[in-house]
Amino acid sequence: MMSVKDEKEFEVFYIKFYRRMVSVAFEILGNRFLAEDAVSDAFLRITRNWKKIRNLSEEQKDYYVFISAKNAALNVMKKEEMYIDSVEFDDSMLSDENLHDTSDEFITEQMKRLASKDREILYLKYSIR
Repeated sequence: MMSVKDEKEFEVFYIKFYRRMVSVAFEILGNRFLAEDAVSDAFLRITRNWKKIRNLSEEQKDYYVFISAKNAALNVMKKEEMYIDSVEFDDSMLSDENLHDTSDEFITEQMKRLASKDREILYLKYSIR
């Protein structure tokens, strides 16, 4: 937990460095949304270490946020590459036709195997129709 003083200092820190961190992450990832996700991850790690980071000199903070943004972007890149490598895309994936002969039980079991976020996405996509 942060004190009110720490929260205010962190807010100033966030405002000062956010754009710079997104720029660093964007240079690595080439995608604005992924860059913002990476920076969010970096700021989460920064909050966990805020007591140490807040006492750094401005030069050290500059270096720290650069390294944090770079590492977070590289982590996102690694995850994205692993995802791309693990799923072979096929145009038939876009079709609902493959599901017509599949039992509801089978689909339910497969859905249970998904991460909760993925289940939510599917639920929202098919329940809004």
